[in-house]
This record gives sequence, structure tokens and C-alpha cells, in this order.
Amino acid sequence: MAPYNPPVNRPPPVKRRFHRQPNPEKMAYVKKPPNAFMIFLKEQRPRVVAELGNSDCAAVNKIIGQRWKSLSNNEQIKYYDEAEKEMQLHNYLFPEWTAADNYGRKRKRIRRKGPAETGEPDS
Repeated sequence: MAPYNPPVNRPPPVKRRFHRQPNPEKMAYVKKPPNAFMIFLKEQRPRVVAELGNSDCAAVNKIIGQRWKSLSNNEQIKYYDEAEKEMQLHNYLFPEWTAADNYGRKRKRIRRKGPAETGEPDS
């Protein structure tokens, strides 16, 4: 049997963290250019939220959708022109991009059932 050697006084080992290098192919997520309604939505949302006093997304979107439908074609042209400019800029910045490139890139959210969805009465 080997003689007992007491441990040498060494500092505790430093844990090294593994840092992955981001893969540019996996990290690149290019959004689609906004359409005319999305530009209108972005412009109108703060106004509607201020008018309602709450930011309930469904109520705000419903009102904005009604306002969009009530606009005349001449009023909507402004937003269609802006959307066309956005699309041209997008095509200039990302000439090889297609919507299919983004397919499956975002993670799907896991929805968790809350107490209202379980069907159990609150006690």
C-alpha cells in the first residue's frame, strides 16, 4: 500500500463556463416588411391606448381595425405608399431573403394553463 500523502494547499478549481460562439446562420432572423395595416397600427396604437385608458390588446386591436375599415381608399393610400417604401428598403437590405427563410426559426411558446382554464372552481 502507498504511503498517505496529505493534499497540497491549492486554490479550489475555477469552474469554466462554456460560451458558445453564436452561429450567424441560426441567429439571423429577418422580419417581414410591414404591410399598410401594420404601419397604421403602429401609428394608432398609442393614441387608442391613451383614449381607452387601458392597454387591453384585444380591445385596442378591435378599435384600430374598425378605424382602418372606416378610412377611405384615398386615406389608406398614404399607408400603402409607406408599406411599398418599406418593402423596397427591405429588398435592398436583404436581396436574397424570402419569407421561407424564417420558417421554424422562432421558438414556439409553451402555453401554461392558468386557474381559469383548468375548469376547477375558485374556492
